Amino acid sequence: MDFFVIIDAYKVETARVGTRRMLRLIWTKGNSDEGKGVQTHLIECYKGLFFEAPDSFSANDAANFVARNMISLTFGATPAELTSLEQLLSTMMKGDLVPELVVQKLWQAYGVRKKEISKNQRKGAIIVLGMLALADPELVVKEMETCLRIGLGALGRADLGLARYTCIALRRINNPKQGKGALAATTAATARLPNDHAALVRLAAVTEVQSQSQEWFGVAEQAVGAIYAL
Repeated sequence: MDFFVIIDAYKVETARVGTRRMLRLIWTKGNSDEGKGVQTHLIECYKGLFFEAPDSFSANDAANFVARNMISLTFGATPAELTSLEQLLSTMMKGDLVPELVVQKLWQAYGVRKKEISKNQRKGAIIVLGMLALADPELVVKEMETCLRIGLGALGRADLGLARYTCIALRRINNPKQGKGALAATTAATARLPNDHAALVRLAAVTEVQSQSQEWFGVAEQAVGAIYAL
């Protein structure tokens, strides 16, 4: 891991291939001291590479810098790499290593109407937010309106990938992995939305979008899953 961090600092082109492959080490079993050490060191390396802005940056610039880096980690990632990235980011979120201001910047990148935000950046933002929501579902609850307006609105209909990851993020609102015991069971029972709730109406409407794209199946699958979860 240290080797790849160093060659990244020297701008060796293939360093990013190595740092991406390092991600799978997040699955090292943490039930031994050695396993915990591997996970902790991976997080330290990723913090240094992607999540720490130069000291000269203002708080606002630093948050923008980190949010952009987080989004860029999703570009060209395979499904397996995204699963490992999800585990890494949700572990960091649980450890309070993701500042509130960075989360706000991610929502801005997702929710802004301006043309200068590329499709990949917008989609990357909601992918990352969905990952962070595994550790903190409230994060999506607060911005549900934005999800309905962007990912399940006109922009989502034009970009089915965006719609799909928005459905995944909404699904995280009612995450059975969060919490333990009776309290979690009560929360899950009370968190059910009424059938006429705007989120469920929009999710149902997404499954009725007519499209020739193969991506439609992924969207429909996640929309149905989100309806069931919520």
